[in-house]
Amino acid sequence: MTKLARSQQTTVNVVLQGAWALLLSSLCGHGDVAFGTTVSGRPAEVLGAESMVGLLINTVPVRATIGAATTTAELLGQLQGRHNDTLEHQHLALSDIHRITGHERLFDTVFVYENYPTDTRAAADVNGLAITGFSSRDYYHYPIAVQAGPGRELELRVQYDTDVFDAESIKELIERFKQVLVAMTAHPGRQLSSLDLLNGIGRDRWSERSNRVEGQTVDTRDTNSTYCRPATLNEQILSSIFAHVLGVDRVGVDESFFDLGGNSLGAMRVVAAINTALNANLTMLALFDAPTVRNLAQQLESTSAR
Repeated sequence: MTKLARSQQTTVNVVLQGAWALLLSSLCGHGDVAFGTTVSGRPAEVLGAESMVGLLINTVPVRATIGAATTTAELLGQLQGRHNDTLEHQHLALSDIHRITGHERLFDTVFVYENYPTDTRAAADVNGLAITGFSSRDYYHYPIAVQAGPGRELELRVQYDTDVFDAESIKELIERFKQVLVAMTAHPGRQLSSLDLLNGIGRDRWSERSNRVEGQTVDTRDTNSTYCRPATLNEQILSSIFAHVLGVDRVGVDESFFDLGGNSLGAMRVVAAINTALNANLTMLALFDAPTVRNLAQQLESTSAR
C-alpha cells in the first residue's frame, strides 16, 4: 500500500479510502458512492483554533465516482483531488453540510484511518510517573464503521449494527476488502470494472442487507407514524435546541442527535444551550449516553429530583 501511495503521490489513507469506495460500489451496484471519514476539525484559518480546548474531530462525507473505464490510479487521483479541494472547509459541521445539500443522510458507513500514535509505552514511565491500564474506545452511530490503524500489518476494527448485519457478513466484508486492496496494488493501471471482486452469492447477501439499511435511513419524519411530538416543557426546550443546532425544522423526542448529523462541535453547542436555558449542569457524556430528547429530558428530571 505504501508503495502504491508513493507511486501515485498520495497517502495510505487515500489508498484505503479508494479500496473502501470500490468495495461499496461493487457491493451496492452503484458507480457513485459516499462514506464518512473523520478529520481534525481544527483548521489554521479559524481564528483562535490553536487555543480551543478539545479534539474538535469532525465527520465529513467522501464521494467517489467510479465508471467502467476508471483505473486505480484515476480513482486515487480523484480522491486526492477532492481532498485538496475541500481541505479548507473540513471544519464545516455535518449538520451544516446536510442543510446546504438538502439531504438528511449522505452516507451509511464510516471509514477512519487512525494515523496518530497509539503506542503508550514511550510515555509509560516518565520521571517516575507510570501510566497503566490505558485504553480507549470510539463509538459511531452508523450501520458500519471501519477503523484502520498503521503498523507492520494493517489493523482493522469494525463496529456494526447487529440489527442489520451478522458476524458472518462482516467477516465476508473484511475478506472482500482485503481482496480489493490486493487487486488495486497489483494492477494500478487496470480498469477497476475488469477486477472480479465479488461472486454472485456475496453480492446477493450484501444487497439484502443494503436494502435493509436504505429502509432504515430514509427520512420519514414528516409522517405522523414516525414523528413523536414533545410532550413536556423540557422536551419542547430540548427539541428546539436540537433543531436549532442541527439546522432542521423539528426534532422528534425519539430521534438521536447523532443520527441526525450531530457531531462533537454541535454537541458542545447543545450542552451549552441546555445548561443556559434550564440552569443545568449537563456534561458532554450525558448527551452521548442519552442522545434523544426523551432520554435526555428524563435524565435531567432524575438529576433535578435528587
